[in-house]
Amino acid sequence: MESLPAQCNVASFGIEPADVRDVNVLRWDTAHSVYRIICEEGSYVLKWFHDPVVAIEPRVYALLMSCGVPTLAVLWHSDQGLLLEDLDYSSQWRRACEADIDRSATGVALAHWYHCLHHAGRDVLAHPCLRPTWLQSWVDEINAASLSTAGAILGVRDEPAWTLAIEHAERLKSAFRDLPQTFNYNDFAVENMALSRAVQVPLRAIVFDYDQFGLGPAYSDWRNVVSVLRGASRSAFEEAYGVVDLRERILDEPLSILYGLVSASRRSQLPRWAVPLFEAVRTGELEGAIRRALEVT
Repeated sequence: MESLPAQCNVASFGIEPADVRDVNVLRWDTAHSVYRIICEEGSYVLKWFHDPVVAIEPRVYALLMSCGVPTLAVLWHSDQGLLLEDLDYSSQWRRACEADIDRSATGVALAHWYHCLHHAGRDVLAHPCLRPTWLQSWVDEINAASLSTAGAILGVRDEPAWTLAIEHAERLKSAFRDLPQTFNYNDFAVENMALSRAVQVPLRAIVFDYDQFGLGPAYSDWRNVVSVLRGASRSAFEEAYGVVDLRERILDEPLSILYGLVSASRRSQLPRWAVPLFEAVRTGELEGAIRRALEVT
């Protein structure tokens, strides 16, 4: 049996220590650890955050539950940990698989979840006193310093598009922040999605892992989802979600490329998903997107 962090006391989770049959480490990195706790009556997943000051996920779960946005069941939480239902043993949810991103029912179910998320975000942000001060916009990562560093690392510092981006980053960000804001999940991927097991009701979807959660226009999430879905699922999502704002799309395009490349520059090597973004700098696509965005600012 592997060990939980020294600060963890399963009794505080509502679990009798004598009932614990096994503990497995599922993941460990510098930000958090993930454990499976197997007990007589079931199995649970514990996410433990090494630095509670910077960990936002427990706060995001609390926020979403208070707003009525469906999430994985939270059995216990603190500012440093979350005890969640184990998807591998859940009677309600199952992990999504690659085949699910081709199914039209998946697209419809995801549109319903994102509608719920974005409606909740607009409601909260409509009241300044309710706005979570710890939630940031993803465009906050884009500034002259981060672009200069990323440009040097990626070898694009002297490209016309990069020079233009540094010159106009703050103007574009200001216009972007003036758009209607809501909650942004920001990290859609098939491995972060769960689907309902029941076959007699319409398929339901939730997404989890909220370490990239923040603020932004609804279109940013829409773009993030349709970039992953395929075929019938993508078409169904687009139809079920409905019309997206053209101005949000125009401003999101260059900023999302810049954000992706700033993030990629912090990796040890260029991720596969960042290759098209890198090419957008070389081909003039990014420059064109910046100029179109400047026209609507």
